[in-house]
Amino acid sequence: MAKAFLWTARLLPWFVCLAMFLWLVSFRFPISGVSRFFFPFDGKSRWLDAFLPADRVTPIGAQPDGWIGQRITGDPVYATAHAPALFDRVLVGFDIRPINVSLIELGLLRDAAAQSFELHPLFSAALAQGWHRVALSGRTGYVKDGLSDSTLLSEDFSSLLTWGGDVSSLTLMDHGLFEEKEYPTAWQGTYDVYVIPIDGRLSFTISVQDANLTRQGSVALIRVLHNQQVVATDVIQSSGNPDQILKKTILLQSLPAGVYRLSISADDRVSTVTMKTNARHWVIGPALNIGKGSNIKLWTNSVHLTMRAARNEGRQTIRFGSTQTNITDLDQAVESDRSPNETDRVGEITIPNGNLDLIGDGFFTLDPQALFYPKPRRLTDATNLSQEGIRAVLTPYEQPESLGGGWYHVHTSFALPFSQDQLRFMLSLPGIEIRTGSADIRSVELVYTRPKLSWTEFWCAVRKELGLAYHRL
Repeated sequence: MAKAFLWTARLLPWFVCLAMFLWLVSFRFPISGVSRFFFPFDGKSRWLDAFLPADRVTPIGAQPDGWIGQRITGDPVYATAHAPALFDRVLVGFDIRPINVSLIELGLLRDAAAQSFELHPLFSAALAQGWHRVALSGRTGYVKDGLSDSTLLSEDFSSLLTWGGDVSSLTLMDHGLFEEKEYPTAWQGTYDVYVIPIDGRLSFTISVQDANLTRQGSVALIRVLHNQQVVATDVIQSSGNPDQILKKTILLQSLPAGVYRLSISADDRVSTVTMKTNARHWVIGPALNIGKGSNIKLWTNSVHLTMRAARNEGRQTIRFGSTQTNITDLDQAVESDRSPNETDRVGEITIPNGNLDLIGDGFFTLDPQALFYPKPRRLTDATNLSQEGIRAVLTPYEQPESLGGGWYHVHTSFALPFSQDQLRFMLSLPGIEIRTGSADIRSVELVYTRPKLSWTEFWCAVRKELGLAYHRL
């Protein structure tokens, strides 16, 4: 009896260690394929950090008016989630209380170099009443009450908006000879150009200048996409000389009809100084960062603009149609809207001194004859659906669950990149400073998923984890 007790005492620690190990492996590799976390947003959970920067949020924890969480007062804010292991998707949910906030989006960082986020709809006050959700013929969105569900299938972009959704790519093709034109530009960093080929041919020559004196390797990544599929890629290499103009020509032929997206990814030290193209119709947007320049003119179908002065020279008066907007502060969002009686025609933007970051709900061009509409305008925080004659909104957005007292449970989900256990999120609340608004977050839901594991796959994961543990010794 004593001998059996002695053996049990000797083996018990090993059994405990084995049980703990198996629990940790099952935690990292759940057989169900699901790891779910729901916790108060009080700063004590390791799964999601507090939102930053500090000047746009309150300290996380107990708030002066008696609730526990964090209040967002500026746009945008960022937080990092720590995944328990490698998963295919994550659902992110918040119990949130918007105050004087009309629109909220959540983004996941996709390109760290370009600081590019994939944004998803999270909350809309405009769609809360008077609209019903429709899923029809591959499209999802909202249709104004009293109208047929088939309104969502309209190709009339003047009465259709998008918000995180998309329409099928238009099958467009220009024809005939069109002489190449070179346009002086003053764009900085990342931007997208949408273009229609001419008789299957597409030609762009991009000239850039890099102000980074120490950069080695590539200055910018260029991709051409059609229906979200990459057609061609190229890079512009650094010369190490900031005074040198670097040129790259993209030439594609025998292209099928459609709208092509020329995507340039770079940081804000890289300036596009000229662009030469044979395209008859091409537009930029919805975001454009403008560097040094004078008396810059753009044409747009946008009705709403958000502008920020990037440098002191960006403090100026901007003319948008008949609207004049004074920009007096650095790095502060300023909104400008065209008069309702001007929205049925192309709007002209005049920027006297450059040095301005623009985001529109439509697209921009340097030549009014080149303007076309590759997709509908975007729903923004400034959109007045009734006044602008909008009949449908194309979006994957789902109405949030009302929790009472002005609180809602909102959620969205993202596909996760391979081998990434730290996820950088951006919460965007456009117009929150202008409206003196806020958004309170009191709890968080994180649901990580991947395909369910068989017992064989689970034990393979156990053996792999044992091997990794051995090599760490």
